[in-house]
Amino acid sequence: MQNLEPIIETFAIPLMALICILIGMWVGVRILRMWNRYWTQRRFARGRAGEESAEKFLRNRGYSIISTQEAKVVEMTVDGDAVPVTVIADFILSKEGKHFVAEVKTGMKAVEPDYTPTRRQLLEYAFAFRPDGLILVDMEAKKEMAIGFPYAGITYSTGRVRALTPARTVGVFSFALAMACYWWG
Repeated sequence: MQNLEPIIETFAIPLMALICILIGMWVGVRILRMWNRYWTQRRFARGRAGEESAEKFLRNRGYSIISTQEAKVVEMTVDGDAVPVTVIADFILSKEGKHFVAEVKTGMKAVEPDYTPTRRQLLEYAFAFRPDGLILVDMEAKKEMAIGFPYAGITYSTGRVRALTPARTVGVFSFALAMACYWWG
């Protein structure tokens, strides 16, 4: 038999390095999975807490809560075949004889109405529930936003001061200019 000692010495260090790399990768994957699970659970817990506190918030804003986690099945077709799809709204509300769908959000992006997943969700509600208005509730900032889709006949306002559109900006600027001319005139 040949002497295997030189061969073992030649491959021992690379083999040990490969084993260490594989063990490190395995440990890294396990840590990454635990980290993702932790953040997912934390995000869902924050969302649940937001929905629980939203009920009181909405009642204080004058809404009556008709139902929570209301599910509605709508039908779509795929290649001509009917496919039922379930849409679930956080809250179905009423106020002053009108019905609303409220979506409660927490976090940085999700509370923005133009954030794609939020916008699509609100569009689904507009289609499925046909409400008089949509309410997006930001529980971290404790505010409600009236969301409208005029093409769908949804143009509700919460009565708050509206943002300055270009036309309103011109109007405000013109008024301020006229007042300045009058004052210093």
